[in-house]
Amino acid sequence: MTDPFLKRYRIPRQRISLVRDGSVLSNWKVFQNSRQIYEFAREQFYTDADREQFYALALDSKNRLIGVNLVSQGSLTGSIVTPAESFKPVLLSNAAAVAFVHNHPSGDCAPSREDRECTARLVKAGRILGIRVLDHIVCGWSEYFSFADAGLLDECGEEVREVAADFNAARKGTRETTKRRIQMKKKETKGRNPVKAKHSKTIKAVPTGKNTIKQVVIDLITANSEISNEEMMAAVKAQFPKSAFDSRHAAWYRSQARKGLLTGTPIAIPKQTKRSDPQSQ
Repeated sequence: MTDPFLKRYRIPRQRISLVRDGSVLSNWKVFQNSRQIYEFAREQFYTDADREQFYALALDSKNRLIGVNLVSQGSLTGSIVTPAESFKPVLLSNAAAVAFVHNHPSGDCAPSREDRECTARLVKAGRILGIRVLDHIVCGWSEYFSFADAGLLDECGEEVREVAADFNAARKGTRETTKRRIQMKKKETKGRNPVKAKHSKTIKAVPTGKNTIKQVVIDLITANSEISNEEMMAAVKAQFPKSAFDSRHAAWYRSQARKGLLTGTPIAIPKQTKRSDPQSQ
């Protein structure tokens, strides 16, 4: 009888690559506006198209065209477009940005409700993937509609920021939202101990008193000049649980005591006392 735990399965190992399929001629190597994208798409894709076709134009960081891909081809009234299929060739092209174009065989370039919803999903996917969606252009017979020129990409961005808050896409929120965040941050940081700053190079000593951290440290060092940073931290934390006293403060107090600036007279303190290994004993 075969042991089921010894049974092994063969899983296929896959590799994904981008295959070059011909080329197209363009009057523009770098796209600077929506008119150039429309002229390129109309000349290359939609001269005699009788069905709706959706293309992705992959661009580099300088908006240079590095590849084109037919994402979807539908019927006279529409085509099925998903973010997964739209960004697959863009990711394989190592593109930094993308411009989407599709045609309306009827000749009317006015965007439909489905076009707006599709654009919102594509902008959301681009934000998550780190690929800039420069524009989505609807091509008609003699004119076009640009979502970027109409300012609708910003509206899509607002929707994306609300839905994809977990992906930190809300860096450019409205003025009211930004103002509220600043106020909340001020309330959180108000009253905090400045010693908590990570990049503070100097640490001010605590004023002398009976119930201060400084006095506790003086008593500890006076009683045991070889006290370690860990022991000092534990003793301070025991009396001041909410204190931010850490190894940096302990090292600073040790150096001050060594120079005689803590108690008035220099104290012979080693730089760091190492704890003995209990196993070696």
